[in-house]
Amino acid sequence: MSLQEKLGIGKGTQTQTQRPMQNQQLDYDADPFDRIGSAQPSDRSSYPLPGLYPALYCEALKMKKGKTPGDIFFIAEFSIVESNVAARPKGSSMAWICNLRHLPSPGNVKLFLAALNNVSIDEIDGESARACCTAENPCRGRMVRLEATETTTKSGQPFTSCKWSAVSEQLQGEKAEQLRQAAGFAPF
Repeated sequence: MSLQEKLGIGKGTQTQTQRPMQNQQLDYDADPFDRIGSAQPSDRSSYPLPGLYPALYCEALKMKKGKTPGDIFFIAEFSIVESNVAARPKGSSMAWICNLRHLPSPGNVKLFLAALNNVSIDEIDGESARACCTAENPCRGRMVRLEATETTTKSGQPFTSCKWSAVSEQLQGEKAEQLRQAAGFAPF
């Protein structure tokens, strides 16, 4: 079963993103979802605070064009169901924002989508990535695990590296919503 079939989304579903602008680093004529689908994953990503998040409830996946030419952002919004990070406790929210301008970013998104949907990275192509980011929000309610660690870049700047992993299918769907409510979030 393809990821689109698993999510109940047909091919050709529209998203609210525009084609990226020209840039020197990457071919921005390429569709950002196709870039995710053909990306080679790396273990680096950005923004969550370092620590372990055993259960994140996906609220929404979005693509947004940035103000700077060439910036296209993949945004994953979460309700935190379980966390060992004091500044990001159970019952709070966070977003992971990945700028697809950077070479490792499409691969990071590919790894995330595979973990979120509990599928092989080989199943994440441009169409399945597009299907995950539609207005229908088919990944809402999926759970994922995150281990974030702080590293230092070559330029000496701190950077948060994210390792995404799948959560058991028994904790998805209705059970995920129950866990979300138990963490203090209002029911839908």
